[in-house]
Amino acid sequence: MIEELAEAASAIQSAVEDQREAAVTIEETARSAASGATLIADKMVSVAGVARDTERLSERVSGAAIDLSQTARTLQRAAVLFVDQLEAT
Repeated sequence: MIEELAEAASAIQSAVEDQREAAVTIEETARSAASGATLIADKMVSVAGVARDTERLSERVSGAAIDLSQTARTLQRAAVLFVDQLEAT
């Protein structure tokens, strides 16, 4: 009977140790997942910043293209006037 109790106590001790190891593994996995989630969130913030910068740059390029188009029209009109003046003389 004492031998059976000793075996049962040993089995319980072994099961408790297995549970403790499982709990440690779960905790480590949870910490790793939380760290990964934080890293992903940081990357998303970075991507959002790049997207904002890209939008601003796109607006600047669009404005520059409009200005360039207006300058080209002005230059074309000036060239036509110049040629007209040359032909008139």
